[in-house]
Amino acid sequence: MSILTSGILAGGGSGSGGGAGVPEAPSDGRLYGRRNAAWSPAEAAGYRHVQAAASDAWNVQHNLGSSPVAVWVFDAAGAQVFGDPDHVSATLNQITIRFSVPMSGTAYVRTLP
Repeated sequence: MSILTSGILAGGGSGSGGGAGVPEAPSDGRLYGRRNAAWSPAEAAGYRHVQAAASDAWNVQHNLGSSPVAVWVFDAAGAQVFGDPDHVSATLNQITIRFSVPMSGTAYVRTLP
């Protein structure tokens, strides 16, 4: 599955190629865009966090050296959900996202321009 946010594709998983004859995006956790049928890293730095165990607080170690960061969160079924990213106590390399109920899923973190 691939997620398109602001023209950026989060690589990884099946189906991220976008159609017949188009190769899969790399699955190294970074964000990618596609130009002229080739995948290249997104201009802004990004990180993909997979939360396998359901939790109401996800501690995301993104190592982007930036704060604040933009965060997109998707539950295990792929639906976008909205948590409460704690930008106040975040560091340059870590952020905590809090939810009202425990859940698993994926968070995409991106530096701001």
